[in-house]
Amino acid sequence: MVLERVAMMVSRVLPRRLSWELYYVVGRTPWDTGEIPPELTELLAEGELKPERALDVGCGTGTHSIYMARHCPEVVGVDFSRPALRQARRKAERAGVSARFQTADVLRLGMPGSPDLGGQFDFMLDLSCLHTFSAEDRARYGESARRVVRPGGHVLLYAWKPREQDGRTVGLSQEETQAVMGDAFELRWVRDVAHTRRPRFCYLFERVKG
Repeated sequence: MVLERVAMMVSRVLPRRLSWELYYVVGRTPWDTGEIPPELTELLAEGELKPERALDVGCGTGTHSIYMARHCPEVVGVDFSRPALRQARRKAERAGVSARFQTADVLRLGMPGSPDLGGQFDFMLDLSCLHTFSAEDRARYGESARRVVRPGGHVLLYAWKPREQDGRTVGLSQEETQAVMGDAFELRWVRDVAHTRRPRFCYLFERVKG
């Protein structure tokens, strides 16, 4: 408990990425619940979508990548946190599933110099990664999604609803999220999610333009 409090204080003065690394090192990861959201189950386990290649952005310790690997022939999880990815690989091995975990910058996927992910994907999962970025980086996120999701592919995206935190607004409105994804993605549905700690929206987008 003392170590966690120290980690919290130190993280406030560290660069953002080092803060995330510290959280994984000390195990202070309340977002890593180990639960599979019902929307993902609906799409994959119930057969609404049958992707051949699935991408988990901001995959953390791999909980959702491992789940997707039980329903998709090929799954890649990407995150910049090496401690998180080490845990993900161990978890996948224990679970007996084949999922590949790669250190990568979500904002630079598919760009020269970025890790080779083996081509485009039929399905991309973002379980609350987008809303952690600044407005400038959100535009880069949309460009990244357009590079890695093939036409006809889908994106299942969760993002916090707008709210005040520490004197600033965090989260994204539905209009802001649609603007991030741009004309290359068509919104299939959006839902008000009540099964998570913080209120958020869940979106299903389809890639419609090359």
